Amino acid sequence: MKKIIIISVLCLLVFSIQAQKPYSIENLQKLSTEELDVYYNKAFDLQKTGKILSIAGTVSAFTGVLLFDAAWSGSMGDEGTAALGGLMLLGGMGATIIGLPKLITGSSRLKRINDIISIADNNIKLDLKPSAQYNLATQNFQPAVTLCIGF
Repeated sequence: MKKIIIISVLCLLVFSIQAQKPYSIENLQKLSTEELDVYYNKAFDLQKTGKILSIAGTVSAFTGVLLFDAAWSGSMGDEGTAALGGLMLLGGMGATIIGLPKLITGSSRLKRINDIISIADNNIKLDLKPSAQYNLATQNFQPAVTLCIGF
């Protein structure tokens, strides 16, 4: 039984590592802006789903605890209310357990993509620099502005 548990945990670990490969820094640097937008939207949706599940799960679990406590203290309802409170507690805990990893994963993916986008934007630099040009007709220097574009 221990061997089966260890093998299944290792398989889960391998699959989760493979799932992160498209969001690695090396892979993201190779993508075009359109492909980065697709990955950004997927990561944003994952983060949004995680937030919704985490908040809804926490509220549901808290409400389930209140219902369960009220039913067993005798101030409200009977066994049906206690059962409903227990189901809400378990469902809320499940939603929170699923939502928190999604929220963390989506946030880390968004951070990586934003880092890549900011690095890509920093490769092109536009600078205006003051300079002076020598005028042959008047035999003196005239003030000017130089536009420097760096790639």
